[in-house]
This record gives sequence, C-alpha cells and structure tokens, in this order.
Amino acid sequence: MDVEIKIVEQASVELAHGLTRLLPQLLGKEHVVNVDTLNIVLSQPGVKLFVALLGNEVVGTAQLSVIDRLYAPIAWVDGVVVDENQRGKGIAGKLMQGLLDAARELGLHEVCLTSNPKREAANHLYTKLGFELYETNYYRYKF
Repeated sequence: MDVEIKIVEQASVELAHGLTRLLPQLLGKEHVVNVDTLNIVLSQPGVKLFVALLGNEVVGTAQLSVIDRLYAPIAWVDGVVVDENQRGKGIAGKLMQGLLDAARELGLHEVCLTSNPKREAANHLYTKLGFELYETNYYRYKF
C-alpha cells in the first residue's frame, strides 16, 4: 500500500487521535491534540497541515505556515514527524516535497525550518532536498 500525502481540509476525531499518537515521537513528551485545536490551526490563513496516510492511519505530519513580512513573505516548516515504525521508507521526503510544492505554488521564494542537530536523518534529508544550513543564533523566550 502506498503512502498518500494530503493537505488537511477538515478536522476530525480520527485525525486528532492520529496526531496525538505521533507528536510524542517529535516532542519527547505526551501532547493531546483535539478537534478544537485542529480547527484553530486549520482556520489560520496561510497555514497548511500535511499528513501522510497509510490507508486510514496517520503515519506522518508536517505544517507549512506562510509568514508575511514587510520585505518578503516566507514559508516556515514545523512539526515534521514520521511514525518510528515507518521511517526509512521515504515518507518524510514525500511530506517535504508536498510542502515545497505548495510553497512554490503560492509564489514564495524562501522556505525555512529548524532541526535539532541530533536528528541526523532529518538533517540529511533537508540538505538532500536543497536546504542550506544558515548560521544564526536561535533565541526563544518561554513563559
């Protein structure tokens, strides 16, 4: 069975359960996704939530968010994760290609992301796809 990459059009309980199962593999901690949260994310202009489906099972996800800036809009990629039991099968590459195609169709000229250096396979994929490592300081302020 082939993996299908889809842009989520509508929230559902099944999708929320699938994402709740996947996100701990990215975050390293439990995180419950509910339909209300999905609706909030999906209602944001410029946000596209991608899922990789194997039949009806969510085996991967990634989010593309368009950020309008004064000098040029960009796309930001976040939340890329593939189920640990499905890794090494090209699913992340298909997800990323779907995001890049969507950004290109939107007329964007830049797609950005961050990735933990420990995620060696992900970092290899990003450079293989043509992403360039950009030397910068990344700061975060937590409340």
